[in-house]
Order: sequence, then structure tokens, then C-alpha cells
Amino acid sequence: MILNDLIMLLSESARSRAYVDLMLQNQLIPSHVIVVESAEMISSPVVPVETDLFNNTSSVIEKLKKVSIPFEIVKSDSFNSTQVVSSLRKYTESKVVFSGPAGTILSADFFAIGKQYIHIHPGRLPEYRGSTPMYYSLLLEDTIWMTAFLMNPNIDDGKLLIEKQLRPPTDRLTIDLSWDPYARATILIDVLSHYANHGELPVSEKVDKESENYYVIHPVLKHIAILSDTPT
Repeated sequence: MILNDLIMLLSESARSRAYVDLMLQNQLIPSHVIVVESAEMISSPVVPVETDLFNNTSSVIEKLKKVSIPFEIVKSDSFNSTQVVSSLRKYTESKVVFSGPAGTILSADFFAIGKQYIHIHPGRLPEYRGSTPMYYSLLLEDTIWMTAFLMNPNIDDGKLLIEKQLRPPTDRLTIDLSWDPYARATILIDVLSHYANHGELPVSEKVDKESENYYVIHPVLKHIAILSDTPT
């Protein structure tokens, strides 16, 4: 099924590869894809890690070409450049699946062109905002949450769509490289399936409340979170 009012804005990453792979598996096809090749993009790892969860070895562009999904490549010094905003502005689609480089915060210019940006956050919102909330969640609750929401100019703040509690993987060493991208992709599929079936995005009835910002976790705490339940 082609989702005529939806496009994707992404950079090459395991998360983007998981998003595209699961969308294709579920026949939820975007009308267009913008692939941003940015000089600031962090490439880690250089060689994608193989996993049984999704096809992490074929690039996003290879996947798109295989099924003839229209796409364009925007080369830019920054994901927040005027070239990227201008490219996005020319499309009439109102909904955008966002999968930029890790830690990217969209500039105000993106929110001035009348688009809704769907983002999957690896934490429970609004309780766990920031860049590495799932490790704090593991330390405090021994669980992981994923939240789909519509971005606004503030960090991890916007209209909530879907929230799910997930069982951490048996091997927590896989979290960053394969499990997290796959888990986010499954939540994205829930959002897009609802949209395909009902003609509108899901809406969470959760009430906002006081929250903490959990920024980049200290390496020692991250190792404690990972190793606390890692098979030996």
C-alpha cells in the first residue's frame, strides 16, 4: 500500500535500514524518500552488523532501488542545512518519517513548512527525555520503552502517538547495533498500520507530567546496564 501523504527523511544508518526493511515487509510504502548525505553524519559501525532481525547489510538506497521507490539524495554539510529544508518543502505530503543521524535536533526551519515529523524515541515520554534514556530505564526499571510522537522544536516534546513497554533482548550487547533499530521499527509499523487502516495517526491519551532529561549516559553506567543481564 502506498501511503500517499507520507515521505521519509533519513540518513544511512541501522535505524533507517530497519525502518525501510520493515515497511517493505509490511507493504507500507512511502510516496518518496529523501536521503541526506551529510558531512557531519556519524558512521558507526562502518561495516553494518549482520542480524536476523532485519536486513542490515543492504543500504537504504539499494532497498529503495530494488522496489522502485522514488528517492533523491541531498548532499549537505549539515542535516539542518537550507538544502535539506528546501528539498523537503517542495513535496506536498504532510507527514514525514524522520530518521536522521543520532543526536540530530531539527532546526526551527523544519517546523515552519507545515510538516508533521514522526519520530520513534527509545524511552517512555515524557518521563525519559534525552539521547540515551533506555539505559537509564534499564538501570531504574529493568525494562525498555519506545514512544512514537510528533516532533516539535523542543527536545523530545510533542504529541504522543503510541507508547510500548518492551522486554530487553537476552543479549544486551546487541542493543545499540541491531535491537534498538529493530524495536523502533516495530513501533513505526504500529503507527503506519493504524494510519493505513484509519486514515489518521493514532493519538495517545497519556497526560503530560514532570520529567527528567537523560542525556548521554556515562560509559560506566552504560556498561552496568548492559552487563547486568548479559549471558556469560
